[in-house]
Amino acid sequence: MAFITGKNAVLTFGGTPYACLTDIAINGTGNTVSQECSTDGTGAATMNRAAGAEAWSVSATMLLPTLAATIPNALDVATSGAVIASPQGDAVADLQYTWTTGVVSTHNVVGSVGDFVKLDVTIDCDAGPTIAVKPA
Repeated sequence: MAFITGKNAVLTFGGTPYACLTDIAINGTGNTVSQECSTDGTGAATMNRAAGAEAWSVSATMLLPTLAATIPNALDVATSGAVIASPQGDAVADLQYTWTTGVVSTHNVVGSVGDFVKLDVTIDCDAGPTIAVKPA
């Protein structure tokens, strides 16, 4: 799991970049299938393992002006789009995780902080991101 907090982080969803994130977390898990068996007839146990399905998600927190209704609508639950998570920023040579498709699974708005509201979103992504640095 990678967890980065920084002013340069950018989440791009459906082609629209969202900057000024307060937090971004990229989470990946994988299932493995294990079976203990004896294959040589002596009773000696061997353990066989195989890789299973991957599950990836991106969670981000941002502060929005209270009148910025277009951003919450674009990140509404069940909305889908391509996902690029850039925890270091969006400059050349910054690290990027890219998925073809992601679906917003959670969308939480928390009361105001001055003239801002806090928006937390989680996007469930298709398995197997492309992890690379942004090219020139």
